[in-house]
Amino acid sequence: MNSKLITNRSAVIIAKDVQVFLRDPVQYLQFLIFFGILMVYIINMKNMHYDITNPFWKNLITYLNLASICLILATLSTRFIFPQISLEGKGAWVISMTPYKFSKLILIKFVYSFVFSFIITAPMIAVSNMMLKINSFTFFVTSLIYFTTLITLCALSIGLGAIFPNFKAHNSAAIVSGFGGTFTLIISLFYVTLSVSIPAFMEHLHIKSYMDLLTLKSSIFVFLICHILLSGYITFYVLKKGIRNLDTLDM
Repeated sequence: MNSKLITNRSAVIIAKDVQVFLRDPVQYLQFLIFFGILMVYIINMKNMHYDITNPFWKNLITYLNLASICLILATLSTRFIFPQISLEGKGAWVISMTPYKFSKLILIKFVYSFVFSFIITAPMIAVSNMMLKINSFTFFVTSLIYFTTLITLCALSIGLGAIFPNFKAHNSAAIVSGFGGTFTLIISLFYVTLSVSIPAFMEHLHIKSYMDLLTLKSSIFVFLICHILLSGYITFYVLKKGIRNLDTLDM
């Protein structure tokens, strides 16, 4: 019975958020433009004039491709996911009176934001990697970085959206343009830059013969472990901090 209640609550929250999204033509037009540009980029990758057999260019394009998708994700998560908590508006005080308060709301919004973003962008990273004909090791590394980055970006947007709520704003553009939205975007871009540049530099050292294959794989393995641990810490910290902030907020 309790699980059914949670499922029904999730469906109501998702349906309401989709309805709010579709009511604002500016939002979904911006959304379509962002992903339209990304799709055009991926479709035209085969027409780019670079030497795919050259290890230097293949490594550079592979990680630039990963960076472009993750940076667009950072922008989109800030633009569309960050405002989700604030868009509850005056109804937030009703949620504060329930036994679960805001914990279930934040968890539901985080999960469906991640799932929706994954469904849209996962095929893009997979297809672009296959078009670049990269080796299985680099394919695994870039895919894992993408996956952990996606989780963290969704958590940052939902968590910081709960830490810096603006229940008085009537549209998402006004919410994003505030301090919280700007801070979220800066943190997200910084996180993406670190996540992509470090393994890219390691592979560059290997290509230039400054690092042998065994050292490369060992170094990237250590990096991936640190990346997963850091991403997990950021995810749990910002979500927990966001829940605590809303639960103690004077409505």
